[in-house]
Amino acid sequence: MPRNLLMWRGNASIEISMTYQRSGIVHFSAALVAPRYWLLWLWFGIVWLVSRLPYAAMQAVGRRLGGLLYRLLSSRRSVALKTLAICLPELSDAEREEMARASFKAFGVTLFESGIVWWTNPEKTTHLFRVTGAKKVQQALDNGERVLLLATHMTCLEIAFSHLATRIPFSVLYRVHDNPVFEYVSARGRAQFEVELMPRKRVADFLDRVRSGKAGLIVPDQDMGAKRSVFVPLFNEQAATITAASDYARATGAQVAVAKCHRTDDNKVAIEIDDFLENFPTEDVVADAARMNQLLEAAIREHPEQYLWAHRRFKTRPEGAAAFY
Repeated sequence: MPRNLLMWRGNASIEISMTYQRSGIVHFSAALVAPRYWLLWLWFGIVWLVSRLPYAAMQAVGRRLGGLLYRLLSSRRSVALKTLAICLPELSDAEREEMARASFKAFGVTLFESGIVWWTNPEKTTHLFRVTGAKKVQQALDNGERVLLLATHMTCLEIAFSHLATRIPFSVLYRVHDNPVFEYVSARGRAQFEVELMPRKRVADFLDRVRSGKAGLIVPDQDMGAKRSVFVPLFNEQAATITAASDYARATGAQVAVAKCHRTDDNKVAIEIDDFLENFPTEDVVADAARMNQLLEAAIREHPEQYLWAHRRFKTRPEGAAAFY
């Protein structure tokens, strides 16, 4: 199985998994079938086959794979357990281990959900979703208001927001994947959705889209380093947190809402958009970042077993603080 599909490398794999491209700039070339990519093409074939199964059966296969990854990926398992110890100290060691294992199993499902997103007509999957709050966002856009959505790295992020895009066209900032085959396959699959994908350096273009009346989506719950961050509480620890939510809202005049997603016990994907925040942003970007973290933490706590705990969320530390990882 290709290593790049198994390793969470900062914001690369999982963030790319949840974003979409409609530009059509990724073209096929003979270089994409070079021997070094054969294993990845084989993996995509497996994903295609498994994603043809009924959703419940596909989830079962994904959970089995995720359980295997939990045993094999010792470094990521250690990261997940350490992050859980920081965030949920009230749990026992056994409870945190079970939570970490559940998160890996949920990520295993994510790998095969990509096949649904990339190779299935969206009209044939509407029965998998329950959506609340989309109407108020569309109504705000219809009234000429600007909207910015905040999400967290739940493991069903890609499939949830691909469906949301059939209801609310939006733009997303993303990091281009290092692997050209992955970028080619995912871009072709995501082209059927009403999402405009923009590299992170094109923030100005992203903000222009929001100003023009298209919703914007950002996922600001990961460690992006000290340069663009402030240290504010998240769970039980000071976390390096980007100020993009308040910066972008201030720059565009957008209303801001948290968009949540999770898999349900009856094999559905629930998407919930909260009410627009009041008094946000303020002139205090640090206070805004702290408030954002409180909201994102609350969203994660609703379904913590489906969150991506294997990210080194507390990699960047305040000056003088000891490293966690």
